[in-house]
Order: sequence, then structure tokens, then C-alpha cells
Amino acid sequence: MRDLSSLFLLVGVELQRRNPVLFSPNAQSTMVEFTSQDTFEVAKLHFEAVPWCASLLGSPDIVTFNPPCRSPPDPAGLSISKDQLFRQILNTAEAVPACLGFYIRPSKTKSDAGVPRPKASRLLLDSTTLLFSLQPGVNGFQGWTHGGLLAALMDEAMGSCFYINYRLQAEAKLQRALPVDMMDLTAVNTVTARMDIKLKKPLPTPAVVLVKTTLVEISGRKILVETTIEGETGVQYAACDATWIALPRERL
Repeated sequence: MRDLSSLFLLVGVELQRRNPVLFSPNAQSTMVEFTSQDTFEVAKLHFEAVPWCASLLGSPDIVTFNPPCRSPPDPAGLSISKDQLFRQILNTAEAVPACLGFYIRPSKTKSDAGVPRPKASRLLLDSTTLLFSLQPGVNGFQGWTHGGLLAALMDEAMGSCFYINYRLQAEAKLQRALPVDMMDLTAVNTVTARMDIKLKKPLPTPAVVLVKTTLVEISGRKILVETTIEGETGVQYAACDATWIALPRERL
């Protein structure tokens, strides 16, 4: 993987090309407010500078998104997430400088052909992935990624899976009703109830990892999911079986 400083240099050059006003001589006296799109572009450029990530993200079937933990407040100061850990504390060049979400564009072939949806397919997306750039600032006692952070990465990836499903459902409901067997995430809040974590292999830094969440089953208000942390070659560093609970929005 390239040196982090060279990655930031590449990102800075590209941002200057795309947004020259931010780097103009008068910019020092101008308050610049970065939007969600700005942070999304910075993260995307960061990972596109890593060859294997660029190859992955370049597929026409891949759709990228800005995770809620890296989405800044809107102009009114409101935010979809009250996250402080990933948005501020870990959002440094020494810890977790970049995070980007993606999923494989759903195929309409099965639904168009009338093929029944699998039991787990009670959301629009059955699987999503977050890319994290990890630096030595996240290391624990032994000098590799802290086990507690691995748990936090998987929890964040699961929450992002529900978040992007929520967004897609909200957009879909403007056009048509959701399938009767689908959990309506626009009417509930999802919270972590249980995480069974297996730490499989030390994760040295710096590193870029894939944190993949897959929906297993929805039973009443319980949502069962599996999450893994993998590297470029498919080496698995951690895995998690988890239960999330869907609560009516008025209860939170």
C-alpha cells in the first residue's frame, strides 16, 4: 500500500483540480463548509489511490455511498447520526482517515421472473460493505489493531447496512409500496442487541480492510446478521454473528 502522505497528496491535488475555489488566494478569509458530497469525494479518492480498491470500486455493478458516521451535519446543523467516535475522534490521519461504503447493484432478474425471494431477503439489500483505512493510531498493546476497534468497525458496518436500506426504502416508497414481506425501516429504529465476536488473526497497520455485512434472517423484530473483516487477499481477521432489534421510532 502507498505511504499515507502520498495518498493525501494525491487526494489534495485532485480536490484542487475539482474545487479550485477552495484553494484560491482568498480562501483563507472565507469560511468553507464541507458538505456530505465533499467528504464522500475525499474518501472515494483515498481508496481509488489504492490499486486493489480502485479495481473493486471500478466495477459497473458497484454502487458507493457515504456511511452515516462520516456524513457531516446539514446547513441547519442537523445530522442523521449523533456519532462522535468515527466522525471526530477517529477521523484523523493517524487513526481512521477514510471510510467508504458500497454494495452490489441489486439484480431485477429474479423478481421480474417471479422467483420467490429467499427468507433473508426482507430488505432491499442483503449485503453491504465498508472500506476502512486503518493507521497505527488504532493499535493496541501488541502493536496491531486493537480488538475493541475491530468490534466497533463491525458494529458500524452493520448500522450502515440498515442505514442505506432505510434510504433506499424511503426513495422506493415515493414510487410504489414496499413488498408485504419486507421490514419497513422508515418506521423503526434499529439498535444492536448482541454481538458474538471471533478475533481470528492479528491485523497490522497501516491497512485497508473490507467490513462486509450480510443479512441472515428477520424474525419479528429481531434481525440476524453476519459481519466479517477481510484484507486485500481475502484473509479474515475477525467475524461476528449479531442480533439487532427494530424498535418503534417513538421509543427512542
